[in-house]
Amino acid sequence: MSNSYFIKNGEKQITVGRIILSAPADPPWRKYAVGTIKQSLSCHGCARLQNNANEIIIDNLIRKMHIVPQADRAEGRPAEAGKSLRKKLKRHKQCDDCRNRRLHVMATDRAYTREDLINLKPRYSSFVGIDSDGCVFDTMEIKQKKCFHTLIVSHWHLEPIEKYVREAAEFVNLYSKSRGRNRFPCLVDSIDLLHDRPEVVASGINLPEFKDLREFIASGAPLGNPALEQAAQETHSTGSTSSPQASFLLRPAERHYGGQAGQAGSEELKSVLKWSKDVNKKIASTVKNIPPFKWVRESLEKIQLHSDAICVSQTPSEALLREWQEHDLEKYVSVIAGQELGTKAEHISLATRNKYESDKILMIGDAPGDRKAAEANNALFYPINPAHEEASWERFYKEAYDKFLAGEYAGHYQKKVIAEFDVLLPETPPWKR
Repeated sequence: MSNSYFIKNGEKQITVGRIILSAPADPPWRKYAVGTIKQSLSCHGCARLQNNANEIIIDNLIRKMHIVPQADRAEGRPAEAGKSLRKKLKRHKQCDDCRNRRLHVMATDRAYTREDLINLKPRYSSFVGIDSDGCVFDTMEIKQKKCFHTLIVSHWHLEPIEKYVREAAEFVNLYSKSRGRNRFPCLVDSIDLLHDRPEVVASGINLPEFKDLREFIASGAPLGNPALEQAAQETHSTGSTSSPQASFLLRPAERHYGGQAGQAGSEELKSVLKWSKDVNKKIASTVKNIPPFKWVRESLEKIQLHSDAICVSQTPSEALLREWQEHDLEKYVSVIAGQELGTKAEHISLATRNKYESDKILMIGDAPGDRKAAEANNALFYPINPAHEEASWERFYKEAYDKFLAGEYAGHYQKKVIAEFDVLLPETPPWKR
């Protein structure tokens, strides 16, 4: 999903999503681009988007990718044109057809797939994977405390023991070696920490057991809402799947939907799915305008000049795209891989297998899970230390990345930075020490 603009052999090539346009340098490329992309929008079945393609596409090119021909830049036309187009874009409203299909104004944007990882073509001899929450953006605390934990309490009616629920969830998700793991294992671990806590036992509150959720987690399915929704349809509430090979383990094209006749599915998984969807909605309405950590943009610009790069995360893809696009960071990576595309280890493996030497693969992250994902691929790991994120990125920009490129990162240097990282995240919660 790279977006680029360059002049080669007298032609302008514009890549937007999977649409590649080639236009003569003269006449102006804007007119040609608008006409061609309008035709491509017909597959969305939205006449309004087709009619507004000039505002949509040209603003996308000017604002997000900084695609400005030199001649136009010198005359100052694009800035003025971009300002005008943005005003028009603000007036554009989604038609019902688009809203029903969950198509947004930026019609050429699309979700990334596992095929994007597999088909990543190396431009450089080195590769960098980059986590997002708590690593690029300072979003971990607000997402967990205001969204995840609040909704755990309300969804499972745990208000009488809210204090202890929050303590357990904060330890699991933020302040322990399980920091940064997928939301579903962390949900289970948070509740498990409450079972033997005297204050919780004394309250008489019934805690969810999550039998079906545990089976789903152990199944090997991608731990995201799409697979969970499919599992909810096909899993008995007793915890057994409706078939020897549940279709949520299959690739999307191989799945069949609806479960077997007469089966109501798992009420437990449906409840967890509702919680997960509510979390996503609350994050979308709550987590806004949080910029990347200092030194992140400078580091991404430096990486872009010397290494292939992707975002590697267990955050839902929709939120990742929104956050990376909001701060104009998407242009620095080739793929944004969220939880729907598999585990972090799978993201790295799919993108790098048989393409790079192991000492030319680096994972940047703020959690032990990022380190494990790197180790699973025999790759290197650079930690962004929790509560010391800016200092970590500054060291990466000024020192660590250069060592990586020079082949001097592995060994003593990596051991030193990982040792600093390890002491920051304990394994035992404070109330058990």
